[in-house]
Amino acid sequence: MDTDGATRDAAERTDDIDADRPKRRGPGCGCWIALLIILLIGGGASAFLGGTMILRTETPLPGEEFITDLALRNIAVPAEFRDRRIPRKESVTSAAGKELFDVQCAFCHGQTGRGDASLGMLMYPKAANLTAPRTQTKSDGEIYWLIAHGVNLTGMPAFGADYGGAMTEDEIWSLVSYIRDIGRSQASTP
Repeated sequence: MDTDGATRDAAERTDDIDADRPKRRGPGCGCWIALLIILLIGGGASAFLGGTMILRTETPLPGEEFITDLALRNIAVPAEFRDRRIPRKESVTSAAGKELFDVQCAFCHGQTGRGDASLGMLMYPKAANLTAPRTQTKSDGEIYWLIAHGVNLTGMPAFGADYGGAMTEDEIWSLVSYIRDIGRSQASTP
């Protein structure tokens, strides 16, 4: 019996049938390359549009100032500072605050406190306008805390001695007093 020969004949017939039939292929390299190109183009477009909208430096996005202010008031500033008021001490005066402001703050906030100094205008976000309602509606304690601790991811450094600055508590309170004065003087000028 020639079982080996019969097996060989059956194998040859199968090979002949397979040779006539077109080979089936799964998704080849072309599909994967096309998908990769589409993903790269989509990612590049997203990065470009996102970068031009989010990482721009001209002006904050709509609502960004409001959200930032809300976060500073409700998250960043500890509750124990919100109700603090300017202490009535001989060492805390608006005149002393003006002297400190002229030396330490006017570089960014300008002589009038409007945030219009050339250095402050180049920052992102720009230096705050200390005469604007956004600043003047903060409590004394909130302003104190912002001066003492600074504001991360902005040009506002910490001025409090406990946080790396050189100012005492009374000096910071004097600055708060002066900021209140310039806010009142701006409100009274037409």
